[in-house]
Amino acid sequence: MKRPALLVIPCLLAGCVGGQSTPPPQVAYVEATQTQPATSETASRPPVPITVENPVPDPKARKWKSHEAKTASAVRKATQTALDADFEGVILNYVYQHGRRYRVVVDGPSEDWKEDADVTTLTLGQDDGSEPDIAIGGDPLWFSVDKIGSGIDETSMRAKRDKVRALQRGAYQTMITVKCFRRGARTSLRIGTGQRKYHFDLSCANSHGGNGYNPDVQFTYAHDQVVGTADPPRPVREFTPPVVADTRYTVEGPETWRPREWAAWNDGANTHVRPSPAVRSRPVPMLAAGSSFYLDPSSSEYVIAGLPSEIRFPWGETAVVVRRAP
Repeated sequence: MKRPALLVIPCLLAGCVGGQSTPPPQVAYVEATQTQPATSETASRPPVPITVENPVPDPKARKWKSHEAKTASAVRKATQTALDADFEGVILNYVYQHGRRYRVVVDGPSEDWKEDADVTTLTLGQDDGSEPDIAIGGDPLWFSVDKIGSGIDETSMRAKRDKVRALQRGAYQTMITVKCFRRGARTSLRIGTGQRKYHFDLSCANSHGGNGYNPDVQFTYAHDQVVGTADPPRPVREFTPPVVADTRYTVEGPETWRPREWAAWNDGANTHVRPSPAVRSRPVPMLAAGSSFYLDPSSSEYVIAGLPSEIRFPWGETAVVVRRAP
């Protein structure tokens, strides 16, 4: 009676061995559900306190191999585009900061050397009234740069008095026009106005009369941002140091999003992802179905429920991928 049973067992084992060749199911990544941070949270596991041996991970310091490589990285970080600015109608509004480089796209002509391209006006505000120093480099042949005025009739007998009054009110402005005579041309422009230095990366549009160029560019300055009625004070929140249980994470992605400056860890219950300070946008992470996250209002970092092995942050056709070591 026992012999038939012995014959069945090898067959079952053979079936099990054959089943190992079946590939595991693939995880379908979908947009995670964003939730609101709770007022009080308790971790499902005992939290691990921060110690010298268990600190919050810092971005890895990059060692440069050459003067040129470090310089190129600094220029990329300093360059501001429309993605970093705001618009007031069609006016591109940059926040001025010393050392930054501002990209401006000007209208292209219908044909090379045609003068039918629209002009771009750069409005440089609230300076000491000195005559601006203008230096155009790169490929200056295809661009013209002129000062058209400062909002004061320079031919008037009262011009000097009006200028002094404008300076006292902080309303003195320097206006520079830029025009291009060849599609696709690029050059650099530097303007010194006494108190400030402006660095521009000028590029000519590949079309004439389109919507992709900047007809007007202006600047907001640090003291402009505090003018007006002050907001009521917000309640002071006690700062609670983050709890770190596991820092074995890797971050990969396009160099544009500076993955080396990201940090990731978990507290035993939730996963925390801190993007690079240079990354201002916060895309919805792609996670397994049913996952959720929220943005910490005090640090703008992601807090993702659970301990997923992989988190994707999509940007167009690319993505930054955060992976937890097994």
